[in-house]
Amino acid sequence: PAPNPPTLSGLQCYACLGIHPEDCTPEKSRRVHCHQDQSVCFQGNGKMTVGNFSVPVYIRTCHRPSCTIKGTSSPWTNIDLQGSCCEGHLCNRDSVTQSFTTAAATAPSQAALVMAPLLVVSLLLGTVGGPL
Repeated sequence: PAPNPPTLSGLQCYACLGIHPEDCTPEKSRRVHCHQDQSVCFQGNGKMTVGNFSVPVYIRTCHRPSCTIKGTSSPWTNIDLQGSCCEGHLCNRDSVTQSFTTAAATAPSQAALVMAPLLVVSLLLGTVGGPL
């Protein structure tokens, strides 16, 4: 049997992931319906490092209300991510190139955990050149 679809929170956010700021403009971002546990929108930027290779990353997505923002590491990647959350439909349309203050966090950002495998696969396949 197919799994039950996730319950939605009713919030819509812009969603994108790219290595250039222009990949993540609101006009190029998708409008997504957030899951029940995600009641704020996130926007941010950072750097992903794989070995000696680093790329900038720009992201917009749904997020949990705690909005803990912290980089994450895995055996293959290290991600330094900064950003901010906002409340309201499609509120994450500000510039992803602005400077954000890194919030003190006790857990890695869900955005960083989702982003790491996507970017690693894209880099390995050589397809990172536009929005994902």
